[in-house]
Amino acid sequence: MLRQGDSEALPIADDITVAPGQVLERNFELRTGLLRVQFVDAQGKPVVAEVSIGNEQGRWRMQRTTNHEGRIEQRFEAGTFRFRAWPRSLQQEAARDRFAVQHPHDPEALQRQRVLLGSATVVPDRDAWLVLVVPPAWDR
Repeated sequence: MLRQGDSEALPIADDITVAPGQVLERNFELRTGLLRVQFVDAQGKPVVAEVSIGNEQGRWRMQRTTNHEGRIEQRFEAGTFRFRAWPRSLQQEAARDRFAVQHPHDPEALQRQRVLLGSATVVPDRDAWLVLVVPPAWDR
């Protein structure tokens, strides 16, 4: 895994450890593709939401907020990615705080509310455009 500080960047074939003060020069070939996704509801209206993006191994790597057309655009390494989000009723942080207060004895209750929106596969050296219709669970 190629890392910068504490954050995950892109997976690579080799693990490399660099000691403090050590100089290391290495070339990497990163095979990426551009993924453009538009999230819409059952009526075709754009879904504006904060979307978590995770890889096939279940690592939730980043969050992006869709624009007013329900779109995100991101360059990824080749692979399949899953998208999930808070349901409409929990999009605001204040709503999530209220939910957590209502479930004081279940610290995982809030995380279980996230809705899987769909997935997409990135092919190296290709751009992809995808429209995902969010499931009915998002509208709760």
